[in-house]
Amino acid sequence: MLTLNIIQDVLACYFIFFVCYCFIFSFIGKFKSLTSKNLRAAPMGRFAIIIPAYAEDNVLEDTVSSCLNHNYPQSHFEIIIAGEAHQPTTIAAVEAIGAKYIHCYGKKGEAIEAALLHVRHDCDFVLILDADNVMAKDCLHFMNKILQAGIKVVQGRRTGKNRHSPLELLDTVREEIENHIFRKAQTAAGFSSALIGSGMGFHLSYLKFVMTNVKGIWEDREMELRILSHGTRIEYLEEAVIYDEKVSRTSVFLKQRTKWVAGHIKYIVRTIKFFRDAEKFNIHLFNKLLQALCPPRSLLLGAVFLFFLREEFYSTGLTDSSWTVYLLLYAISLMLAIPKEYINWRLAKAIVKLPLLMLIMFAVVPLSVFKMKDHYHTPHTR
Repeated sequence: MLTLNIIQDVLACYFIFFVCYCFIFSFIGKFKSLTSKNLRAAPMGRFAIIIPAYAEDNVLEDTVSSCLNHNYPQSHFEIIIAGEAHQPTTIAAVEAIGAKYIHCYGKKGEAIEAALLHVRHDCDFVLILDADNVMAKDCLHFMNKILQAGIKVVQGRRTGKNRHSPLELLDTVREEIENHIFRKAQTAAGFSSALIGSGMGFHLSYLKFVMTNVKGIWEDREMELRILSHGTRIEYLEEAVIYDEKVSRTSVFLKQRTKWVAGHIKYIVRTIKFFRDAEKFNIHLFNKLLQALCPPRSLLLGAVFLFFLREEFYSTGLTDSSWTVYLLLYAISLMLAIPKEYINWRLAKAIVKLPLLMLIMFAVVPLSVFKMKDHYHTPHTR
């Protein structure tokens, strides 16, 4: 019984710490962050838009077309697709409208590295997009301005482009919460923004340096750790919006989350290694280690709610008090992080379905993590 109480107290302290972490940064995120309006006017740099793609025939041509229709001079950017498992008709179609297609066998990290070998010699910057991404108006203008100011790495604001079903809306809101707490708030506090995997802008020479021999599909996590270990800070630019397709089917959602959990376990191990191998204490790597250890937001919400229920019906131990306060703190953290335009009746109706989705996820994902194959990719339809 004593051992059980100790385990419960350790878990309680763990969840309390990250409730406080999320609350503090969610509050900090309400302060102003970097904006291109504060930067001087800059000449137009030349971009390479790199799109790693695996079996994305449904969306690839539309994505290339949307890039070509972006309001940035076409003479100042090129589109390079690096991938495999595409139909010859898809490859011919994207090449016909102006994109380069590079056959590359491997995962996302290898695809980006292969694409860098084919970038034009006069290129200044690189923007990495997923095969389903669409840039909002002025995205490249905003990216250009911040990169011309000398910032080496910048993460744009990725958000959902499809928000029709409750699942799509909840997934979009989840990403907006991540944007607020782990990107906008981090940079406002003087730390480094987290990378997402797309909507990332780089100086070409710096990306080549960072991407050397990056393997696997978790390239953004590996890049992030390398960047921080080199003492470089990743900025977050909320103005540079990139629309991303959100999953609409529960089965796909669960496979996606399983892949993420499996990758996150590897990320924790890699983060510990980078932090341990640092020559001196690196506050940014330490903060990244805390983020790696932070439970997923839905798991944290479920855990705090269970401790709250336990407090209501059975109370023992030092940490079995004030769970009402912690539940309220976490609820405030989430509300502060959700953009105002999403707070409406549609979101309220979607939240009603969240408990059932969480139960399914907690039942299915842990059993599937160690069976997940690294090369699983989320299918796109739009």
